Amino acid sequence: YYWMAMDVFGDVPFTTEKDAVGTEAPAQAPRAEIYNYIVAELEELASDSSVLPEAQSNYPRVDKGTALGLLSRLYLNAQTYKGEPEWEKCKQTCERIFALGYKLAPTYAELFRGDNGENPNAYNEFLMAVPFDTKSQQSWGGTTFLNCASLAQLDIDTYGTIAGNKAAWGGIRISGEYVEKYFNVRDVNFETGEYTCDDERGKMFYIKGRSGEGKIPTKNELYDFQYGWSCIKFNNIPHDMTQDTFKNPVSSHSNIDLPIIRLGEVYLTYAEACVRLGQGATAQPKMDELAVRTGVPALTLPASWDNAARDMFVAERARELLWESCRRIDLIRYDLYSGDEYLWPYKGGESAAGQSFPKYKELFAIPASQIEANPDLYNPEGYDKKSE
Repeated sequence: YYWMAMDVFGDVPFTTEKDAVGTEAPAQAPRAEIYNYIVAELEELASDSSVLPEAQSNYPRVDKGTALGLLSRLYLNAQTYKGEPEWEKCKQTCERIFALGYKLAPTYAELFRGDNGENPNAYNEFLMAVPFDTKSQQSWGGTTFLNCASLAQLDIDTYGTIAGNKAAWGGIRISGEYVEKYFNVRDVNFETGEYTCDDERGKMFYIKGRSGEGKIPTKNELYDFQYGWSCIKFNNIPHDMTQDTFKNPVSSHSNIDLPIIRLGEVYLTYAEACVRLGQGATAQPKMDELAVRTGVPALTLPASWDNAARDMFVAERARELLWESCRRIDLIRYDLYSGDEYLWPYKGGESAAGQSFPKYKELFAIPASQIEANPDLYNPEGYDKKSE
């Protein structure tokens, strides 16, 4: 939780078990201090501590693999979090993870299907996951949201079970620009929903019957679900069943466990750390393994880091980690989040072409209710210190 708070807000209130309970509001600590604290805790948990079980021993509870997985994310973004890079530590942490026995799932799709918590092909790739179950672990958020909000009720009424759920909320979509830019989706038949895509990861989109035909909507059309593509990456149908054989979903909730950190991400983290260190060839076998699963030729890692290398990782992480909560911090790390070098539809305002926004908005303002409860708190630089 400190990692998420530090990632989103920068300097955050900080207290540990060493502080007295209930005596005074916690003081705000600098982001770099929070970073160093989290790293020290995780290094201990992953090595000498007896608190956490061994990796892969008690799914879906956290274990030493989870600690190392989070460490790999922290070291990957050390420049952002504390002002100096930690590429060698990032590389070494990934290599520690590789020694723990995690395995890539044979197919990308089964990682996000309704039985991924029971299918060892899927969960053997997970370093950390949040379980969801229609009977005992229900929520209207998590994978229920990702599953239900990506389809409209009209789709189910017209075409039957699509992603294995009784409910469809007509909310979240993917822009046509994204599917074309990153997956080369082409030859689209908007009546049948058929299209051509070489990458196995690009076969998770749905466009059948959309009157908007995948076009970027105007401002007036922005909330019309007929525009954009549905993404059924998180699919409630078990991996060994199809839309035709899975006829009767029993719930409006999800059975899909939510991967938080998985081996595919660690492979890309390792590859980036190696390229940043001028050791791209060291990580090439990991990229080759990922390519087997995607069905497209492996990306050749460059010998050193430059803008071309950056752009390659921007694109590949967009493909592999869609909807896995990595994009914002990735673009911040690449210095592409707030500026005008990298735009996407409606970035920064009301323009469909996208526009830049101030760099200080890479962090969020602390909620006013929290500042009211603890007057010593302050907002990140750029915001009003107290009232935003």
